[in-house]
Amino acid sequence: MKALVCKHPGEPESLSFEDWPAPTPRDGEVLVALHAAGLNYPDILQVAGTYQIGSSLPCVFGAEGAGEVLACGAGVEQFRPGDRVLVLAMGCWAEQVCVPAAALVRLAEGIDMVSAAAFPVAYNTAWHALLQRGNLRAGETLLVHGASGGVGLAAVQIGKYLGARVIATGSCDDKLERIRRLGADQVINCRTQALREVLYELTGGAGVDVVFDPVGGAQMDATLKSLAPFGRLLVIGFTSGQIAQLPSNLLLLREAVAIGVNIGQWTRRNPAASRQNLVDIQTRIAAGELAPYVARTFDLVDGAAALRSILNREVVGKYVLLTELGKLHANRCLREKTLMHRDRAT
Repeated sequence: MKALVCKHPGEPESLSFEDWPAPTPRDGEVLVALHAAGLNYPDILQVAGTYQIGSSLPCVFGAEGAGEVLACGAGVEQFRPGDRVLVLAMGCWAEQVCVPAAALVRLAEGIDMVSAAAFPVAYNTAWHALLQRGNLRAGETLLVHGASGGVGLAAVQIGKYLGARVIATGSCDDKLERIRRLGADQVINCRTQALREVLYELTGGAGVDVVFDPVGGAQMDATLKSLAPFGRLLVIGFTSGQIAQLPSNLLLLREAVAIGVNIGQWTRRNPAASRQNLVDIQTRIAAGELAPYVARTFDLVDGAAALRSILNREVVGKYVLLTELGKLHANRCLREKTLMHRDRAT
């Protein structure tokens, strides 16, 4: 099979698209023919060798995907060949992947493979952070830093679904306008506007109840000073490259809390709860209450270019890689939709 392989730490361009041994399912495992795989900022850190959890090289990265079950190992009873599934396990930058059955979730009817590959990591992270760690409630104010990224945009949508007022930040007016159209109530350009002053004006001095922060860096002091009493700061990651120091006196003054959110560790400790989150998220997507935003699809062979674009902060939402099987399926669906529209027109 073909795969996007990391042989040594480096820039996205160090990845090679080449033949890779096709896997065979062992007891308790499932072989999946992948249609699509999602891309996330931590993928860049893994390729660079700077992620907090190391990997033995050479290997195939990619932590989320969608496809069809090809074969099941002994002892697997919940899946069978032909089932449409979400894959939440490493190795998805390939045409096939073999994973434990527990790493799969059945894909709900009405959700296409491209959308399916775009939401497991970002939406599970935001869902877990806002509901299970931040306890965001209807009527509260949510501040989302880095809202144009995949996980930031997921937080914007989930915050709106939960009934919160959502304020989104970024550094590009064009991106922020798109985020506004995708659900944010207000937006702030942190490059041209003073965060604390704008938040004071937008909230009438009341402050924000929950902060979703995958960025870190220079805005931390202004963020903490903008927390409402009993506010919750959700520390998601550090895409700015800077791990900010938390002035604990600001937490004390507001009786606020800083909460770390590590979706990978939580999923490993609570696999059943993580799978249930994905089931719940799919229910909302199928009902049209949430809508993963895929900015663009790339062929699997062009995965390095897609990662470079993410690293250059050119994307709003998510990029998805398509295998040859995924491209065939997507083209077939497009032809079917075209014929359907023609039939209706006549």
